[in-house]
Amino acid sequence: MNAIGGLILTGVFVIIFYALSKNCSPCAASCSGLQILAVSAGIALAALMVGGLLGFLFSIPRSGAQNQNTAYPDNSNLVDISDWLTKILVGAGLVTLTKIPPKLGLLADWLGKNGFHNENDGPVFALALLIFFAVCGFLWVYVWTRLNFSRDLTDARSQAALLNAIKESPVASLLLRALSLPPAKKDDESKALRDQAKFMGESELSEHPESRKIAIQYSRLLDEQFNDRDQAIHVLKDTLAVRRKNGTPFDADDVALNFNVACYLNRKAKEENDAARKAALRSEAVTLLREAAQHDDGIKSEMKDDADVADLTL
Repeated sequence: MNAIGGLILTGVFVIIFYALSKNCSPCAASCSGLQILAVSAGIALAALMVGGLLGFLFSIPRSGAQNQNTAYPDNSNLVDISDWLTKILVGAGLVTLTKIPPKLGLLADWLGKNGFHNENDGPVFALALLIFFAVCGFLWVYVWTRLNFSRDLTDARSQAALLNAIKESPVASLLLRALSLPPAKKDDESKALRDQAKFMGESELSEHPESRKIAIQYSRLLDEQFNDRDQAIHVLKDTLAVRRKNGTPFDADDVALNFNVACYLNRKAKEENDAARKAALRSEAVTLLREAAQHDDGIKSEMKDDADVADLTL
C-alpha cells in the first residue's frame, strides 16, 4: 500500500512539473499553469475512481456467498454482480482489444485540445495521466480490498455474534458491566458488582473451560478491576491448555486467547526490572503471537494498533 501511495505522489509531482514546464507559475491565475493543474487533477481523480471501481469489482471476497450456516445468510448480490461484471469486462475487453487504443487516442486528443489547449504534448500527457492513475487506483483498491475488506467483514460478523451471545449470557453481560466500572470507584455497590462478576465468571468458566469469551472477559476483570495480572494470565493459559487437551483444533478463539496472553505478558515485561525476566516474558509473548499469526494473517497489523504489543516484532 505504501508503494502504491508513493506512485500516486510521484504522479502528483509530475503534474506540478508539467505545469512548471510551461514557463509560468502554477499559482498565477492569469497563466495556463493553474488551468493545467486543475485539468490534470480532474483527469487523475477520474482515472483513480474508475481504476478503483474496477479494483473493487475484481477483488470482492467470495466468502459471503458461501457462508450459509446461519439463520440469515449473507446477501451475495454484490458478489454476484462483481462476478458478472468482471467476466463481462474481461470478455468485452478481449473481443474489442484492437478498438481500445484508437478510442483512448481520441479521448487523449480531446482532452489535450479542450483541457490543456495544447495539440502538441497535451494529448500525450492526458493519456499518460489516464493510464497511470487508473492503474494506481486499481492496484490501491484491489490490494486494500484483499487485505482489509475481508477482515472488516469478518470482524463485523464476529462482533455481531458476540453481541448476540452477550444478550443470551447473563454472566457475559455481568462481566461487561463490571468491566465498565471506574477502577477507583470503591463504594459498596460497585464492590458488590465486582465480587459477583468475579464469582460468576469463575463459576461459568469452570463449567465451560473452553469458552474464549468468558475467559477473556474474566481475565480482563481480574487484571483491570482486581489488579491480579498473574491470575489473568493463568486463566487464559488454562483455557488454552484445556482446548489442547480436548483435541480442539486451533481456530479463531485460540488466536484471540494467544493475543490476550501476549498482551498481559508484555505488560508485565514493561514493568519488570530484572533484565533476564523481562526478556523471558517478551520471548514467551512473541512465541504466542507467532503461533497466532500462523492462523491469522491480520495479527501483524493488529499488533501495530495495540499499544500492549506494538513494540514486539515477529
